[in-house]
Formats: sequence, structure tokens, C-alpha cells
Amino acid sequence: DRAVELCKGAMPNGELYDIIIDDGGHYMEQQQVTLYNLWNLLKPGGIFIVEDLHTSVIPEYNHHNTTTTLDLLGGMKEKEYRRSLYLTNGQQKEINGQIADIRIWSKERSNTHGQTQAPSITSVIIKTGNSSNHQLPAINGPEEIMMNDITAKQRELAGNNEELWQKKETPSSGQFKKEMT
Repeated sequence: DRAVELCKGAMPNGELYDIIIDDGGHYMEQQQVTLYNLWNLLKPGGIFIVEDLHTSVIPEYNHHNTTTTLDLLGGMKEKEYRRSLYLTNGQQKEINGQIADIRIWSKERSNTHGQTQAPSITSVIIKTGNSSNHQLPAINGPEEIMMNDITAKQRELAGNNEELWQKKETPSSGQFKKEMT
């Protein structure tokens, strides 16, 4: 709530933002609640960027073993909702009804010693608006994650650690997935 008030106060006369970059909390609750709370401060045709989605493949950032932000955004791209402790189906539909395009990119990275680290995963979402072009252009460099491969990508990024996946049911399984109406 404080972040929303700060963002509202930063824009004179209740103007909306052209772009919002969420480079804040890494926990699923923080990312999902921030998306919902700041979405209505974004002007039509605006861009919402969610950084640090790599935390979706790190169990420590998902204390309640719920749908990850990566899966939530994947569902929104496919016009589906995912069961979430932090966003109701109605809240997901509210956002989803205003998404013109959504892309998720992954890029491998390494630390200063050349050791491979968790990849950088970032999402770019374009809100519907008055512009006729709401599609993001192709970007060379990072690998775009196709939404039907999110769970496979999560397993790959987590090192196919079967112990990890036995503790947690994948959010894209049937009980977590329902067609958006």
C-alpha cells in the first residue's frame, strides 16, 4: 500500500505512468501484489516490466508453495488463470483483460569468477490502449521462454532437482489451471 501511495504522489494531478519497472521484492507475494497494485497506475499502451523472475525457480522465495509469478504471467499470456494465494481470479482477469502483449525472456549469466548463476528472467507487459501496435518487437540476445514450456524451463533452470519438484506440485498442472472466461 505504501508503494502505491508513493507512486500516486509522484505524479502530479493523478497522471498515469508510461512505464513501470518492478525491481522490488523477490518473493512471490511481493511480485504478484505489486503487479496488481501498480497496474492501474499504468496508462493505456504503457509498459510494465517485472524483473527478477528467476526467483520463481528458487524454493526459498515461495514460502507458501503456491503459483509462482513466472507461472502466473505465463497463464495470463495464454488467457488462463492460475490459482494464487495472492491474486484472486477476478484480479487476474482484471489485469489480463488489459494485456496487449506479454513476453518473458531468460538470459544465462555468470558471476565474476565465471561460475554459472541462476539466469536473469524478465517479463515485459504492454497494456492495451489507443495505439494500433501493441506487439513487442523481436529482441536478439535473451531467449524468449515460450509459455507452454514454462514448467519445463523451470525444471531446467532449477537443475532438474527431483527432490525440489517432489516437494512442490507444478502450478501448471490441471488443478491449478482453468480457462479464462
